[in-house]
Amino acid sequence: METPENFETTSQRQIAELQEELYSVRTLLSVSLVLMIIFTLCVDRYLFKQVSGLNGQNTMLKTEIAAFNQPKMIEFWNMFMNYAKGHPEYVPVIAQFADPNVLGQTILSPNANAPKK
Repeated sequence: METPENFETTSQRQIAELQEELYSVRTLLSVSLVLMIIFTLCVDRYLFKQVSGLNGQNTMLKTEIAAFNQPKMIEFWNMFMNYAKGHPEYVPVIAQFADPNVLGQTILSPNANAPKK
């Protein structure tokens, strides 16, 4: 049997071990939280750089689109449509790429041998 003195030293030793384990768990939790915060900040910085770069590209593309000469494109398309009237082999190309809502043009003839999608 354990004497009360041995029981006290054993329980004090167990309490000390439990306190050490608690301290190590607290330390581990603190370190993991700090590492998670550092990782999150790194990811945020990376995403901020990506968004900043994309905003720059977006601005550049908007200026290019604004400078694009759409009347020249429509004129080219109309000339291509006139050329295709005399060359029926271009009807499938027109049927594939034409968008009447955008260009205000219709396909040459509804009964043309255009491939069906």
